[in-house]
Amino acid sequence: QALARDPGFALAYAGAADTWAVLGFYSVAPPGEVFPKAKQAARRALDLDPSLAEAYPALAYTATYHDWDWVEAEEAFRRAIELHPGYSNAHMWHGNFLSVMGRAEEAIATFERALALDPLSGLKYAALGWGCYFARRYQRGAEECRRGVELEPANVVAHNWLTVNLQGLGHADAA
Repeated sequence: QALARDPGFALAYAGAADTWAVLGFYSVAPPGEVFPKAKQAARRALDLDPSLAEAYPALAYTATYHDWDWVEAEEAFRRAIELHPGYSNAHMWHGNFLSVMGRAEEAIATFERALALDPLSGLKYAALGWGCYFARRYQRGAEECRRGVELEPANVVAHNWLTVNLQGLGHADAA
């Protein structure tokens, strides 16, 4: 609706890009269909406003989970954070990238930064729990995810990562 009212609204394109990227990441829609849409929307946002930090994370997510271009992904995350250091979602998504790259300690520090910027987000706690899982810090991961569930009881991401951390602790029944 925002783009229908104002086709030059760069931030709306960035929001659409994030939506397409998340749909692809969680396979809610076919990744091969939605990641290219994420990239297209993010590029349109940047055509309209090259300094729009919010457009870069969707490019980075697409590079990570669709194009498998780690260098491009890292550059896009760094550019987003450089342009807007207080953009918590850029830090969170960068933490996801660092986790899957096996850079666990960097990932945890990045998730902690995202959480410091947005301390009432259950999703940010879940993301930190995800990072802890990949660092094999299952106890802390479970604790962070529980905080996420407390803040947002219906947050399926927090419940999911709580479950895998509990499994990592050997608590199959609780999981």
